[in-house]
Amino acid sequence: MKAPTWTKARLEDKPISELESLRANAVRLGNAEIAALCAEIVASRMASRSSAKSQSVDRAESYVAGYHFICDRSRGVSDAKDGVFWSGSWVVKEATAKQSKELGAYLALHETKSEPSYLQGQVIGIRLAARTMIDKDNVGIEFQVRMSNKRYDWIGDGSGEKGYFWQPIIQGSDASKKDH
Repeated sequence: MKAPTWTKARLEDKPISELESLRANAVRLGNAEIAALCAEIVASRMASRSSAKSQSVDRAESYVAGYHFICDRSRGVSDAKDGVFWSGSWVVKEATAKQSKELGAYLALHETKSEPSYLQGQVIGIRLAARTMIDKDNVGIEFQVRMSNKRYDWIGDGSGEKGYFWQPIIQGSDASKKDH
């Protein structure tokens, strides 16, 4: 029996519970593209339900499915060619970033929290990098991102330059067995 072809249009009509189940299966089977698409649709729905409210997710049992960063005029962004770019360096725990990448997370760059993202896509790689773009002498994480046209509204609680979209880890996925 042939596996179904999952398109964004086909997935958008699915309930969140089915999207989460499909995402877990995609992670288990190593299909980061479908996992990211499911996470993107869930994130979009969550943003429209409560744009500025903090999420009530047990973070010990969750992962960062979406990163939102304030990044004026693509400061620090590099190698934006062939549909892939590096995000510039951000203060994020390396283990958190690795887990997010493995589970198909997305990244969205914003000029302000009140405007949709201007540059976004699926995280496909990470690397340690100096935080020279803000004249600080420390190390952060750069995200390699495959661009998409899907713009994101800001998600995340707290103040500052970053916001996280948390998703529960589906038990049985590879990342649920790792420390984070």
